[in-house]
Amino acid sequence: MVQSKGSVEAHMRDIQKHSFEFHDIVAGVRSLFLKTCPDLSEAVKYGGIVFLKDRELTGGIFVYKEHVSVEFSHGASFHDPDAILEGKGKYRRHIKLRGLEEVSEKRVTDMIAQACP
Repeated sequence: MVQSKGSVEAHMRDIQKHSFEFHDIVAGVRSLFLKTCPDLSEAVKYGGIVFLKDRELTGGIFVYKEHVSVEFSHGASFHDPDAILEGKGKYRRHIKLRGLEEVSEKRVTDMIAQACP
């Protein structure tokens, strides 16, 4: 079940309240997803914010105790010559972010662009 935009905003308020050190990272990456791929919809699912294109899961942002994980449903097929993406699953890959500066250092925008060509 895809949740409403209001639920995403409520989730963002919860992050700001309970994981304030990661709120700016989540807000920045969320903005990148929506700016880079304007035809995405978003929902709160699996404990994070997920992005869907034509009802298919494209990626998501999840807050953990030590980091923010930006996950890509088909990240295994991405061009990643610097091996930024982590994970060994058949399809999924992720990037762990611990600070806002890592959003650019780890080329998150490039990975998002590959998630929704």
